[in-house]
Amino acid sequence: MPGMAAHEGHPDRIAENVARQRVLYGAPLGERFAWLTTTLGITQARLAAALGLSQAMVSQLASGRRCKIGDPDVLARLQLLHHRCSGLTRPPVPSTVAELLAEVARTHWCWAAPTAGVPTAGVPVAPVPAPRAAHRPVAGSPAPA
Repeated sequence: MPGMAAHEGHPDRIAENVARQRVLYGAPLGERFAWLTTTLGITQARLAAALGLSQAMVSQLASGRRCKIGDPDVLARLQLLHHRCSGLTRPPVPSTVAELLAEVARTHWCWAAPTAGVPTAGVPVAPVPAPRAAHRPVAGSPAPA
């Protein structure tokens, strides 16, 4: 692939990247992406669009050819999507999936909630996930058993 360093596809480098993803994200991104696409019944391309990544970048992250997500907005979207789907026992209806992906695509990362006197430049703040006990399931999805 033009522009790709010779070592990026090396099996040792891929194993290192996957191990680093486990440290950074709690699991390899390939596992996280596969879980989300299966849970929501979507393609990797649709997941990529909601996260704000190219399909090629999602593929590289999933395979370990790339190690980490450099854009904090993308990471905030991934965390939000994972949080919102964590209580699902089966895929939500397609219209609900579309609404969820649109909500996720609009999410932007912010250090903290706006503080009096500190300009926020009108950037929407990613919602802070509720504690596990107060999980908010995706609207229109079946209630967990």
